[in-house]
Amino acid sequence: MVVVKPCGYPVERTLAELELLPQVLPWASWPAVQAGQVFVADGTAYFTALAPGSSTRPSSWPPACTLGGSPAI
Repeated sequence: MVVVKPCGYPVERTLAELELLPQVLPWASWPAVQAGQVFVADGTAYFTALAPGSSTRPSSWPPACTLGGSPAI
């Protein structure tokens, strides 16, 4: 599983810029990408240590860890 959660980017901006990742990473060769196990989350809201209620435990991730209402890309 890959969770794309850049700090300072809301989900909408991350989705808009997601197409850049294959240009700088061997994206297509990653098993998680091939299996459709890529998720997007608001990094600032849920994963930054300074954000209230932040957590790195998957069980506490918000339902917003999805792409357009779908659980994976």
